[in-house]
Amino acid sequence: MVETSELSLVVSRFDVSIMFTELNLWENDLQMSGTIYISVPDVDQYFAEVQDRVDLAWELQDMPYGTREFALRDCNGYYLAFMQGD
Repeated sequence: MVETSELSLVVSRFDVSIMFTELNLWENDLQMSGTIYISVPDVDQYFAEVQDRVDLAWELQDMPYGTREFALRDCNGYYLAFMQGD
């Protein structure tokens, strides 16, 4: 499920909700340089649902460290990787 307002977006799936917002309530500069990993039960299905609606950082693929994953860039430039492991 996706809920939107002018500057915010809430995505809910698999009993988890994530809020993305363009608001900078604390007036901080972007600070994180890492990737946020989110484990999902069926990464192929989730990729199929979102691939045409997001800014993909990398396509769905099998990684050498044993996960199947893809990633997107959120509205603040952060990388969010959705993965399914063994």
